[in-house]
Amino acid sequence: MNETLLTGFNYIVLLKIRNMPNTPFLTVNTKKIEQNAKKMATLVHEHGARLWGVTKVVLGDVAVAKSMLQGGCDGLADSRIESLKKLRQAFPKTPLLLIRPPSMSRLKELVQVDCVSLQSDLETIKILGEVSSSMGRTQKIVLMVELGDLREGVTEEELFPYVFEVLRTPGIELEGLGAVLTCFAGVVPDQNMVSKFIELASKISSEYKVEIKYLAPAATNFVPMLMAGKLPRAINDFRIGEGIILGMNVLDRTPLPGFDVDTVELSCEIIELKSKPSKPTGIVSQDAYGSHPVFEDRGTRRRAIINIGRGDCIPELLTPLDEGVVVLGGSSDHVVCDVEDATGLSVGDMLRFRPGYGALLSLVTSPFVEKVFV
Repeated sequence: MNETLLTGFNYIVLLKIRNMPNTPFLTVNTKKIEQNAKKMATLVHEHGARLWGVTKVVLGDVAVAKSMLQGGCDGLADSRIESLKKLRQAFPKTPLLLIRPPSMSRLKELVQVDCVSLQSDLETIKILGEVSSSMGRTQKIVLMVELGDLREGVTEEELFPYVFEVLRTPGIELEGLGAVLTCFAGVVPDQNMVSKFIELASKISSEYKVEIKYLAPAATNFVPMLMAGKLPRAINDFRIGEGIILGMNVLDRTPLPGFDVDTVELSCEIIELKSKPSKPTGIVSQDAYGSHPVFEDRGTRRRAIINIGRGDCIPELLTPLDEGVVVLGGSSDHVVCDVEDATGLSVGDMLRFRPGYGALLSLVTSPFVEKVFV
């Protein structure tokens, strides 16, 4: 193409394309994440506890992991063995933690990665012990206890027999007791749950004459209790992801006091900009995802379609950063926004969003979203 023949609008479009990265793209500010990690590490270490930086929402990204370590995290945690392999290669001496109980088919890989793991199934623990022993190693585990959120964890009735069997399993070292709250059922940790958990650990220690080195029910959901000075010092192990990477309180999705929430930004390109009725015409059935959307009749409104969809993110968890933009919904490859109250927009312009946790996980996983780390 002969650029000297291009004038006016066509030349402006060419300049836009030349200076534009592939869209959509996700910008991750590792410096801000490091500052959040420093603040979190100060809180946790003043409590006398260990801090794992959880990298699962960014698929174990090495740049983010480095920021967490530079910020003061004592180790790195992830739910995927693939991510832990990557982290082990990048950080040979850094403690690692697998935070999803492993499948039996991958126990050898788990031992090879050399990390602590959360466990909740006795048969898996016994086979892990066999694998570990055959490789001349001892596998440290944290036994998960059910506190009411109804995800992984041993019930109180099962706990003592489980511990008895774990302690007599060759190749296994019981490093601590853990729990998960809020993630599945949304159960909020409280003083009664914490006291019960500490009491169970104390009884086990007394019954079996064993030291339970770490009590680990705490994730970002425990940070408000920690900040308020209401968390017993017996809780000495924290797994923190969202609180560091997004600076958010997971109990109500408000910013944690003093933490930066402008750590990740999604940029999408407008591919259509038109005024259309705000309510569909015709009989409305299910949408492409089996939902029954409801539309308010607000008359004719200006709408922008951007080049991203549910295949890449959760539209409802995108917070617009541009004034006058409202996310209406999306299909697999399109997100529709109301931009009636926005000004100066045209096709090819960018709209910016702050993704929530679930949206960020989808965006990082999508191969169609470019990732930029700064």
